[in-house]
Amino acid sequence: MPFSAVKDEFQPEELAKLTDAFHLAWPEVLIARGASTPAQLGWLRQTLAGYIIASARLGEFDPVKLKKEAVAALTGGTCPSDGEQTTSPEARSASS
Repeated sequence: MPFSAVKDEFQPEELAKLTDAFHLAWPEVLIARGASTPAQLGWLRQTLAGYIIASARLGEFDPVKLKKEAVAALTGGTCPSDGEQTTSPEARSASS
């Protein structure tokens, strides 16, 4: 589970939303970024989970929004599924 390291930081229903976001984002991230080795897949999974966690720590728990933000962060700012410009968790945090 990509969120086992933060299981004590979030409530079970919040973790379920993070997991939903991960499963929504994974196919798009995999297509956009690609990975050909187990190490690359592992890095991509960890990085995707990290972006989702970063957004959740800022208070976002909507799986669709979490997915859009994470995909945007991993693909250069645009969510490939809808072309919408999305602000990464880092940019949102810096502007606060």
